[in-house]
Amino acid sequence: MGQIPLQVSPELCSEKGHAMVAQNSPEWYQLRKKMVTSSKVPALLGLRGSKCQEQMLREVMEQETEDDLKKNKRMASLPSFKRGQQYEDKAAEHFTQETGIPAYKVGIYRQGNTMFAASPDRILPGSWLLEIKTRVAGSASPLEKLDGTHFAQVQTQLYCTDRTEAILMSFLPEEQLAHYFYIKRNHVWWKVAEVILGSIVHKTKVEHWDLRETEVLRKIGNALLGQNAEFSNTKAFRSWTNDLGSTCKRVQLQASATL
Repeated sequence: MGQIPLQVSPELCSEKGHAMVAQNSPEWYQLRKKMVTSSKVPALLGLRGSKCQEQMLREVMEQETEDDLKKNKRMASLPSFKRGQQYEDKAAEHFTQETGIPAYKVGIYRQGNTMFAASPDRILPGSWLLEIKTRVAGSASPLEKLDGTHFAQVQTQLYCTDRTEAILMSFLPEEQLAHYFYIKRNHVWWKVAEVILGSIVHKTKVEHWDLRETEVLRKIGNALLGQNAEFSNTKAFRSWTNDLGSTCKRVQLQASATL
């Protein structure tokens, strides 16, 4: 397990594209309407299976209805969702106590005129963000490693916030234990994901593929070129994404700046 210093600055990065609204408020849900948010990206990419991909695509494409707020309330009543909300503030406090680094609440970031948006759990000083994953009740320990769903969600957050590095915190509240994982922005992965997501959401064929620097990229491109991206022809991409997630290192954090 490596140790990395958090190179932080007293000033936050530019907040371009940020709307400071309370997460899970009616205003927040309105801003997320018809957007591909970071929490939706893993499912849209098929990282949670084909059925979940189909369901998420329908959700993204559906028009706003009077039942949306009711649906959001039903989602918020799920045990895993409620547990995450219940312990998010405690997890952020735990992070600051261990590192000495403040963690700031944010609203929603929309990346220019694209369809992408994100609401990280916290923004850190400098070019960092913090994503918190509360372990389910009864877990023996925090996560020992990450997978592609974690990687894809955080990469989307980094893109939307224009930040370069992230810490994913796996928190076990009953034991006050946390494991930290370092995730660096991967521009090549995002280029591929953006092409695939665009094809899936807009139902368009992948007409061009210039990313051929590695065997993996060539394999992904050969499966997609001239086709609509779908679950069956993105297996190589999902395998690559899961590999990238599993190789994200668990780290110990040391605050290296006086804030």
